[in-house]
Amino acid sequence: MGQDSFHHDLPSRPPSLHARAGPPASLQNAAPQASQHFYDITPLQEWYDKNLAWPYPDKKDIPLLAAACHMTPKQVQKWLCNKRARTNNTRTLYDIADERRRRKRKK
Repeated sequence: MGQDSFHHDLPSRPPSLHARAGPPASLQNAAPQASQHFYDITPLQEWYDKNLAWPYPDKKDIPLLAAACHMTPKQVQKWLCNKRARTNNTRTLYDIADERRRRKRKK
């Protein structure tokens, strides 16, 4: 008995299990959908460039930047975090806390 006869002796599976399911018929000829993200990072870039010495926005600035960029506040925070890391413009937590204390005293 050759190897070919072995495979013929196995019970066959229903055709539905062999076929891969494709997209529904209504979507088979549709063009791929473009991403629905419309972010404008220009306000973030401008804010970052103006604040290179201290690239940490106040809590009141984050929602304003988010609205200007069509992002969520969390996305703005992440964008700024990544930008600081990419440009090697980070501070220690001690420096950040110290600067915030100084700014509170000035108010």
